[in-house]
Amino acid sequence: MVGLDTATPDPAELPEIIEVAVLLMDGPAVTRPPAVWWARPSQPAGIAVPAGARPFVRLAHPWQAVAAEVTTELSDRTLVMHHPDRITLLRWHLPNYPPMDTISTRDLARTTWPGLTDYNLGPLAVHARINTIPHLPNDATTEAHNIALLLLALLHHTTERQNNPPAARTLTRRPARVPAASAGC
Repeated sequence: MVGLDTATPDPAELPEIIEVAVLLMDGPAVTRPPAVWWARPSQPAGIAVPAGARPFVRLAHPWQAVAAEVTTELSDRTLVMHHPDRITLLRWHLPNYPPMDTISTRDLARTTWPGLTDYNLGPLAVHARINTIPHLPNDATTEAHNIALLLLALLHHTTERQNNPPAARTLTRRPARVPAASAGC
């Protein structure tokens, strides 16, 4: 699971990554605490950085200095993020990173729960009835945890539907029919 925090001086430009959090999982278990990298924007003046992140960003290395470590951490892993545009943004920032596979929990949710009005992370967590971690100043880490919780909820829902399809649910709820008595007995 990968969470990002970004900043941009101009909405017309691609945002710069100021924080990356990588949460490794093996099945439903988190294998270790998240790895977190902070990155200083290439043009810090004029970029609106969230107040809680300012001390970390101010002391951080430029993106080029942390990109290799992030690439190493993500190598040979399936990249799971919520928004497909965040996957594109991360790939743009890491041109030498070829992910094994990518999963967008937003796209997975659209397939699993069609017809919802909002597929952002917060409303999906409410729909899935999961308790997310509230956003703290460290937003990328929180995002990675919330993506993990949502992915597990989506996988659970999908498994439940496969193990108990609608036809099977209908058949198991019907009372058994008693054969009608024969008229000539």
